[in-house]
Amino acid sequence: MKAILVVEHHAATAESLRQALLRAGHGVRCARTPHEALALYASERPDAVVLAADFPRHEGKSLGALLRGMSEGRSLPLLAVDKAHLGPSRAAGVRAVLEFRPDGYFPDGSRTDDILARLKAALGRSAGPSQPTAARPAWAQTLERPPVQATSLEKDPLPEVLHGLWRLRRDGVLVVATGAEVRRLFLLEGAPVAFDTDVPGEDFASHLERAGLMPQAEARRLAAMRGLGPWKLALQLAGGPLGAEAFQPAWAGYVRAMAASLLRLRGGQCAFYAGAEFREGVDLALLPALAPVLDGARRLMTARDFAAALKGLGKRYPHRTPEFAGDLPALGLDVEDVKFALQLNGHATTRELLAGAPGELHRRWSLLWFLRLTGDVAFAPAAFPAGDVGGPPAPAAPRRHKQLKPELAAELREGALQVITGSYFHALGLGLGADTAEVERAYAERVQRFHPDSYPDQDLSGLEDLFLTVQERLGAARRVLGSPEKRRAYLAHLVTRSGLRTAEPVPEAEVELWRGHGAMLRGDWAAARRAFDLALALNPREPAYYPLAAWATWMAGPRPVRERGVAALALLKKALALDPELPRAHLVAAVVELELGETVPARARLERLLLSRPGWAPALAAWEALSP
Repeated sequence: MKAILVVEHHAATAESLRQALLRAGHGVRCARTPHEALALYASERPDAVVLAADFPRHEGKSLGALLRGMSEGRSLPLLAVDKAHLGPSRAAGVRAVLEFRPDGYFPDGSRTDDILARLKAALGRSAGPSQPTAARPAWAQTLERPPVQATSLEKDPLPEVLHGLWRLRRDGVLVVATGAEVRRLFLLEGAPVAFDTDVPGEDFASHLERAGLMPQAEARRLAAMRGLGPWKLALQLAGGPLGAEAFQPAWAGYVRAMAASLLRLRGGQCAFYAGAEFREGVDLALLPALAPVLDGARRLMTARDFAAALKGLGKRYPHRTPEFAGDLPALGLDVEDVKFALQLNGHATTRELLAGAPGELHRRWSLLWFLRLTGDVAFAPAAFPAGDVGGPPAPAAPRRHKQLKPELAAELREGALQVITGSYFHALGLGLGADTAEVERAYAERVQRFHPDSYPDQDLSGLEDLFLTVQERLGAARRVLGSPEKRRAYLAHLVTRSGLRTAEPVPEAEVELWRGHGAMLRGDWAAARRAFDLALALNPREPAYYPLAAWATWMAGPRPVRERGVAALALLKKALALDPELPRAHLVAAVVELELGETVPARARLERLLLSRPGWAPALAAWEALSP
């Protein structure tokens, strides 16, 4: 008995094929949507597929072409069945299936005897069941090149390797092999962004199961889908309980945990292959570049291990180096780590700093070890003079003694809070459409404003810690927004987290939406309409875009009022088809109807709005316009 997958959206034809295959002694599964077909193919591993010639396309591609694109899909017995038996106009024709070259094409799906005979012949030629494996991964091209660096983990421990790759800002794949186990860490500008493994139980699906984010059955289904593309796509196809909003933090946590776990490996080999071809083939995470090094070290090393690595430095005076402020975003330190780092000012010995917090020995030893590795802490043989903080003293530096003006101090505190608590765009004072050059200019201006050297001879007591946190935030904003790929991922994360969008966010659409808002504020309604139209073209499934596009259409002119009103109401109809309760869509529709003299539907809309949202000012203003 062979396992046959019937992919047919016409119920009667699907049932006819199913019954014929069952009578022939085959096991049969049926799928009526592309999502269901891909899921069944990946999980059931059928011996052959019988596919409707007019089956709906998936993301612009025919299902047959998707199956053929998989490495073993080339030899998959695949028959195409058409619908001439339902009438000549219902047949898609042979041209519809030429794209994936089926093993047989049957214009009449009711001729089941012919279909069974061809299926038997195709199964006889097949070497065996088709296994759903991924197409050639995007990073395969990178690994075909000679490695630019190869070493044993004993000779060059992984923390030093990872730190060196980050300092050089390398793009590529770090392959770590221990025996038959192979793991791959993907880096962009030296920062971990993705992880892949051949080791059972270490994949993303297993991580979700261990974390309690996915039941075992769903995790196994997701693992079966992995061969169809990146994890995010596999998750969508599997239809599991983890939604799009939760994917990015879960994926980032997985990449960080697995990168940290590499530090436990001993006696293996690692090799670095340069190249960034994987960008379009893997899911990308946003992580502090060096945080996994500290995570892994703290998990795997004891305080005694760290003390041994720092042997002989007990009587030295640790101090932050000038690189510390610039490296801070990549270090991924938490609040307690930053507080301790601020004490590394060259005024106390290592022994004194550790003796002051006996319950924090592991944390403090590990941080000293980590900051020494990254070059952000050095150990001086003698204490720095009083008044010098963090780094070797500059002999000619003026002493700060003037009191900072209270109004300036208040302004700096308020500005610092805006930087720290807002998004990266707010931190740099930028809009969503800012390019890399604008990011650099904004960073240079902001970092100067919150730098101690900008206030010579001033007493900055109480602001040092705040300035350090601001520098960290600005550095992180520059790193993320200065990279187009990271900026796009961050923007998608912001939109998803806001909860203001219903559909999967499209960052490019959000940029156009922001441009449209700016044009509205300038009163340039034609430019606003163009921007909103482009946002809709990029993401037509997002209902929140339509009221803005409708309002800009209504206000833009120069068409007659009635024509503009009809066009605006048509857009709002689409919005309400996606979200029948969308308040702004009803509000804009009521205003347009009111202006067109259609007071009855306008009044009904506003009454419903005010019942659901009592006191909503825009609806109240529109209601007042109805009053005589």
